[in-house]
Amino acid sequence: MVGDHRVLTNFLVLAGNVRQYRKRVRTLDARSEPPVPGLFPSPLPAGRPLRARAGPYVALVTLLALAVLVGVGAWTPREEAKPGRGGGQITVGDCLNILAADDIEEIACSSADADGRVVRVIDGATDGGRGCPQEATSYVEERSSESGRVEKTYCFTRN
Repeated sequence: MVGDHRVLTNFLVLAGNVRQYRKRVRTLDARSEPPVPGLFPSPLPAGRPLRARAGPYVALVTLLALAVLVGVGAWTPREEAKPGRGGGQITVGDCLNILAADDIEEIACSSADADGRVVRVIDGATDGGRGCPQEATSYVEERSSESGRVEKTYCFTRN
């Protein structure tokens, strides 16, 4: 019999909550206006102001990031892709076409214009091709167009 008062207390609290709920619903119903019949439905509530929503800010940040990426892409220089495997950079195994003494291009090895296959790439100049391996039959130096310095030396075997 010790817990009987708790059951009565719970019942009274629940009854009081129901009474308060009904009172609140009656006051809300009295304040709301009845819908007016017409051609157009009643407008939806305005909701939060535009500045208080996250959507416009997310869209703005996305557009700014996209603009920055496009700007960076427009300012970075690009090398033209060439037909060899290196995609613009001559690597070991690519084939060369020697156009002039200091003008070379990467070319597909199946081409008839291919002068040789690269067996070693050396950064900078070599002293008469001394850094080239034994199987290399020749070498060619690639010079910088601005300074005229030798940037790379390509050791290759002739086809």
